[in-house]
Amino acid sequence: GEHLQAVDMFRKSLDTLTELGARQDVALGLAEMGRSIFVLGDDTQAGRLWRESLRIATETRGTHVALEALVGLANLQAKRGERGYALELLLIVLDHPASIQDTRNRAGQLKRELEAQLTSQQVEAAQARAGAKSLETIVDEILKQAELN
Repeated sequence: GEHLQAVDMFRKSLDTLTELGARQDVALGLAEMGRSIFVLGDDTQAGRLWRESLRIATETRGTHVALEALVGLANLQAKRGERGYALELLLIVLDHPASIQDTRNRAGQLKRELEAQLTSQQVEAAQARAGAKSLETIVDEILKQAELN
């Protein structure tokens, strides 16, 4: 609950991890810092952090970290009103075998919230889109879109 303090601690930790070359740990720190930044209301910065986490996690084959970043991005999309796309991201996370329990818990909670706000047709459409995409495909889409913006 102490998000301002957490952000300060994450920044210090990230400096140290960067110096050590611990790229997967940097990716995880960025994803976690993104959660605090999001709670503090800076959606733009949170999105940047989650996309950077996703990029590093992909480069270092840190699949579980990439999945955590996707949950963050799903939160951001849901807040922006893109509930179907957010649900699509969450379904990919929940279906992936590398997803750890903490990530699954966050994804599952948001999934339930979104399903309550969507029609059954919207849920089915998100399920179909998620089923047609791999983690690699969705990550490529997100990172390419980030480059365009």
